[in-house]
Amino acid sequence: MRHCKLRKRGRAKERTLKQHARRRASERYGLSLTDQLHTEIVKQIQTSKSQLIEKQSNRISVHDVIVNDETIRVVYDRDRKLIVTFLYKDESLSFPTLVIR
Repeated sequence: MRHCKLRKRGRAKERTLKQHARRRASERYGLSLTDQLHTEIVKQIQTSKSQLIEKQSNRISVHDVIVNDETIRVVYDRDRKLIVTFLYKDESLSFPTLVIR
């Protein structure tokens, strides 16, 4: 019984992440993130055809991918095989270093 609840929760999380990515793709790049486009972007990342910008953790990384001859920055979750969000081209997940003098 517990296993089934965990599986449902995992699917809900994936659905929420995909909805978030769709909103950000539209908001930041004017893209309609279809399932087919999502698959193409993930394939670019998995086949090393994207440019790795930053590795956030063992499972989260930032990549530049090409979509319709435009470079687009995405955050990818390796374990879920999902695009988590779309970033602006000059945006990163790292926080600026604070220098105290």
